[in-house]
Amino acid sequence: MRRFSWIVIGGGSGGVRAARRLAEGGLSVALVEERALGGTCVNLGCVPKKLLVHAASYSEQSIVAATMGWEQRSQPLHKWSVLRERKDAYVANLNAIYSSLLQKAGVEIIRGRASIVAPDCVRVGQEEYTATNILLAVGSRPWKPSIPGSGVALVSDHMFHLESFPSTITIVGGGYIAVEFASICRGLGAEVNLLVRGDRLLSSFDAECARMLGNALRDRGVRINFGSEVSEVSRNPAGGCEVLLAGGKTISSQELLFATGRRANTESLGLERVGVSSDADGWIKVDANFRSSVPSIYAIGDCINRVQLTPVAIREAEALASAVLGGRELEFSYADIPTAVFCHPELATVGLTEEQACDSYSSEEIKVYRAEFRPLVYALGAKEGKVLLRLVVHKSSDRVLGAHMLGPNAAEIIQGLAIAISAKATKTMVDKTVGIHPTSAEEFVTLEA
Repeated sequence: MRRFSWIVIGGGSGGVRAARRLAEGGLSVALVEERALGGTCVNLGCVPKKLLVHAASYSEQSIVAATMGWEQRSQPLHKWSVLRERKDAYVANLNAIYSSLLQKAGVEIIRGRASIVAPDCVRVGQEEYTATNILLAVGSRPWKPSIPGSGVALVSDHMFHLESFPSTITIVGGGYIAVEFASICRGLGAEVNLLVRGDRLLSSFDAECARMLGNALRDRGVRINFGSEVSEVSRNPAGGCEVLLAGGKTISSQELLFATGRRANTESLGLERVGVSSDADGWIKVDANFRSSVPSIYAIGDCINRVQLTPVAIREAEALASAVLGGRELEFSYADIPTAVFCHPELATVGLTEEQACDSYSSEEIKVYRAEFRPLVYALGAKEGKVLLRLVVHKSSDRVLGAHMLGPNAAEIIQGLAIAISAKATKTMVDKTVGIHPTSAEEFVTLEA
């Protein structure tokens, strides 16, 4: 029976980073993964999704180009098979890079599905391995509610490997995955119905940005249906999907996508066998040091359901490895984490929304600075696309608590503001910054209430 200092279960971004750092620090490390290295982000999330986003953006760019003198001689035709195959080749290259990085660091890669049989023992196939500590970085998977017929629906994982791209699709959900795929599918030419159970999109994002994004998606042809409760789904004789809503209305489309959340990828992992505590949805409970209820077993990344973002999983891995190798207390903060919704138009945010700021302080202590304008790229008549910028400021301290943007290149712009907000910049500091003209970003340094 082989023994290691650490066994890492899960070869996603967090697991790979933790395994590499621990091995580079001189510890014996094994990483167990049953599928392609890179996890959701590389294989079924961030990377391939962003490639689809880029592909979908060209339909809009062709419209903008026409206003600038480019003559289109024929109707553009998108070949899904070309995009899918080139995307797959790029992802396969990333898988190989991850494998190489792990091997160079001295990590032993064990292929197969892991099961924890004791606080210091992991079984993979017929082999058992022991370790002083076990790190769970098993991520999460798409989840579908228990609705009659829901088995016929796709989840986000399926969208990257479709044999053919649908001409019509119904998407159930109002979170960022639903919104992103609604935008992608519309940009690639599909007719899109978006069914949202609540009364708004993106409930955790800035409310005004979310409202404007909904209007922009409608302008691009996405049909958004709020207050839609799905009662039943089925396949019709022609092979398409039928969605029955609670009010009796039926919506038909070629494909159906459920983007209704995710659950921890902890089934059959053996948590109950060794006493690792998790909640009803399988999310692993950990303390401030990422230690589970079993002292020798730790967990990071999506499976602990704190902030499900790839850069967060990587930072958690770095923090854990640094604490272990340095023999010190772990330090990690979830404050001021930037994020984006990669749709058309793009939405990005960092820090507190106005609603969150008013909950943390009081509405009288909060001042919001905003600007709404038409960016230069649309100035020659392409469309009525607008940019929305919002800064949330604490009055007495003048500190910027949050920044939110809807519009082209929002993620790139907000990343820069995230540095300022993490450094506790004040509105006065922002105002003293010289803008780059002409850009949308410069409006952040000229905002007035």
